[in-house]
Amino acid sequence: MRWPSSLPTLLVVGLLAVLFAGCIGEPAPRPGAPEPVTPAIVPGIAVEPFWDDPIEDGLEHDHADPAQHADHRNMALLGHLGRDVTDQGEFGEIDVVGDSVLQCLVQDGFRILDIEDRVVPVEVGRFSGTRCYDVKATADGALAVVSGKHLVDITNRSAPREVHRYDHGCHMCFVKEIDGAEYVFLAQSFGMLRSTVPVQGIIEIVRIDRGDPLSDSTMEHVADWSAPLSAYPNSHLVDANPYELSIHDMYVYDDPLLGIPVMVVAHWDMGVFLVDVSDPTEPRTLGHWDDFMGDCGDIHTVEIDFIDGRRVIAAATENGLIIDPACSAARWSVGFVYLIDATDIEHPETLGKWHVPGSGPLARPSESWSSFGEPVGPYSAHNIHFLGGRVYEAMYHGGVFVLDAAGFVAGGGADRLSTFLREDTVPTLGVYFPSCADGGPHVWDVFPKDGHLYVSDTRCGLYVLHFLGDPLPDPRLTGDA
Repeated sequence: MRWPSSLPTLLVVGLLAVLFAGCIGEPAPRPGAPEPVTPAIVPGIAVEPFWDDPIEDGLEHDHADPAQHADHRNMALLGHLGRDVTDQGEFGEIDVVGDSVLQCLVQDGFRILDIEDRVVPVEVGRFSGTRCYDVKATADGALAVVSGKHLVDITNRSAPREVHRYDHGCHMCFVKEIDGAEYVFLAQSFGMLRSTVPVQGIIEIVRIDRGDPLSDSTMEHVADWSAPLSAYPNSHLVDANPYELSIHDMYVYDDPLLGIPVMVVAHWDMGVFLVDVSDPTEPRTLGHWDDFMGDCGDIHTVEIDFIDGRRVIAAATENGLIIDPACSAARWSVGFVYLIDATDIEHPETLGKWHVPGSGPLARPSESWSSFGEPVGPYSAHNIHFLGGRVYEAMYHGGVFVLDAAGFVAGGGADRLSTFLREDTVPTLGVYFPSCADGGPHVWDVFPKDGHLYVSDTRCGLYVLHFLGDPLPDPRLTGDA
């Protein structure tokens, strides 16, 4: 499975030469750490969309051969940190705060990587003793929340320590400051301990009460949010599975049009909800979208960007035979990214959706995921970040994609029939297939920081990539959770 690059090799080599030119003499590097590289200014270049399928005929390739996973289009590899020989299990979610990356080791805590150098991550500390489904840091980088349960002091990056343990954990979490207080939003996929409907997901809202000293900090439950069951069923393909009413994730941001913090909820088969959390003790539903038009549903991750004054949601789906057996048995198990216009926040409307370019009809066969030991389609969408008019997408074995949401919105989007038939799609600007000796890409998460893309691969560790259309470094191109 070889795909030609759309840019000459010399361009990438030249870019890397600029990035690594020069060094800073102070402060002195940590023992064993590389000297920091002077952050060179690299302007973004004009990048044209491509419309052919970069993973065409890839369903039968040798997954154990790194050479078959080393191609790219409009993207460059800047750095990589693999796994330590003692690492067990998989890498997962990441968060970036200041000059640090927090990267989950799903089976055992998280590691802290110093990225002062930006392109040469260096491990400086670890927190162990618990599973890490998600990790999020406070804005000042003093505390981290692990799986919604463990509050960890990370002020000393080399020696993180737990200061408080909440009643129970969650699948995904989000940390947001509202009116001077810090809150953690916990996605309880199946309700867990607090929902009156055991299979329905809830968002649990928890306040961080900082202590003085920091070791006295605690977390206190303040409210729950759940969607009305009247919001279900809807227009996705009928597909009985245990995830239908679950919540996978949420994103909380300060809405410039409303002047309040808003939570966007990825509610699996129930779609996307927008919730006013200006008073975290009384969350209030503002709007709801579920215009699946017969697709599988399965909203996994959501984010918001503002394009030409319009509030636009990117909603990525996760698909696979275990998650949605009836749907995935009939269709290729590849996820979508919906673009949704929520300028009228009470009545969001579909603008269109992204799929792998060139994948065409609905009947493309699905490769079994059994060789990967996972229940999800090998080319399913997963985590995303949405900023600067672009969607940066982690796509498991499909690597990392960059989507031109701004260009699609400027072009007016697509009509409903074209969207359903996949005759129109959000343009694709870049793709990168990371590779390592452990079996090729299995990309879990991607996080933009100053124009660098920090990419967590479950088997291969952490990659640092650059989409050539982005200026580098550029602090505007930084995610917020």
